[in-house]
Amino acid sequence: MRKSRGGAAACEFKYDGARLQIHMTSVSQAAQDDAPSRSLSIFSRNLERIPEDHKYFLNVAAHVVPFVNSHVESFIIEGEMVAVQDAVESGDTPHLLPFQMLQTNSNSTMCLFAFDCLYLNGTSLLHRPFHERRAALHTAFSPPLQRQRQGPHSPTRFQFVQSQDVVFSSDEASDEDGTNGSDGNQLVLRAVLQAAIDADCEGLMVKALDEPYKPGCRTHTWLKVKRDYLPATPAMASGMFLPDSLDLVPIAAFRGKGRRADVFGSFLLACYDPTNDVFRVSRKTSHDELISIDAGPAPQYIASDMKSIQPDVWFAPSEVWEIRAAQLTKSTKYTAGQTLFLSKPSANKSGLGLRFPRFLAVRHDKCVAQATTDDQLAALYQDSASTTASNEQPIDTIDISSV
Repeated sequence: MRKSRGGAAACEFKYDGARLQIHMTSVSQAAQDDAPSRSLSIFSRNLERIPEDHKYFLNVAAHVVPFVNSHVESFIIEGEMVAVQDAVESGDTPHLLPFQMLQTNSNSTMCLFAFDCLYLNGTSLLHRPFHERRAALHTAFSPPLQRQRQGPHSPTRFQFVQSQDVVFSSDEASDEDGTNGSDGNQLVLRAVLQAAIDADCEGLMVKALDEPYKPGCRTHTWLKVKRDYLPATPAMASGMFLPDSLDLVPIAAFRGKGRRADVFGSFLLACYDPTNDVFRVSRKTSHDELISIDAGPAPQYIASDMKSIQPDVWFAPSEVWEIRAAQLTKSTKYTAGQTLFLSKPSANKSGLGLRFPRFLAVRHDKCVAQATTDDQLAALYQDSASTTASNEQPIDTIDISSV
């Protein structure tokens, strides 16, 4: 992250749910005495319209729209729809449930956690800094108070995301007692992350407060910090783990060895180059759900100069996989991130490969054009390399000192 708003960022709880974009406009009635009606539209992460009889739509209409403040005529907001335990039925303190409950249980009790406002009363807020968009969200709605007797994180049916603003000190700064700034940053981030985990959340979203909205892409001013980063493991202590997972496209496969020869044991992954509309090869990884595909020639949409690695099968890009890796490393075998090195005087054909890649999940909510881009991969490499070289502080701090 580049320095922003004096090193300030919002550490928002990251909920395990379905991301929604909610649009509302007021429609004037024919008679002047009639109050204007409200037209409601809801879209998924991929901007697919959600039908009016869908449970997400019904929940928003019943439990979000009633809390729109009177001065609001139109809005576009974003939030996370999360399954929650119904305390009335269970007799227990309500808590958040896994995303699978939204998919498998049609009668799930749900809560919308709103976190951004993109449009309000005829004015686009896309280019406004995040702290202004968040303030607009908070003035547009008055969600019901959380149930204080059941704890600060007990969900209602609609509320704002839990968040804590933090001003991160620079490496040169120190507290009055002599504590190094980066050490303090680690303690703050870990404390907020632990609070999110205790509230049944996946982790944190760390967002620079002065950044505009950038739809459909990950940036280094909006980072995900999952529970994996909490334990002080030797790998993290040596600054190995990347600060975020990658969304990559499997474009080829390698057959297994020995008893695994009849299935594919590893896959070749690629990031997306939107400028040239090609996929650039990064690294192969294994996947427990091994598949079988007919062999075919190398397709034209793969930008690869590989000589030493030849996949057994190429296939059309159709899925996005979430991948966790230890590091990004320079490699002449791959073409991902190659523009980063070609732009330098000592240009060569080096690209970027993944060290210790690990499959996490299939991203059914994303199409291949929404995968991690070539430029994003190169920027992540630059940030990770500079962080490790500067002070070898644990990568799980996400270099938050430069927010």
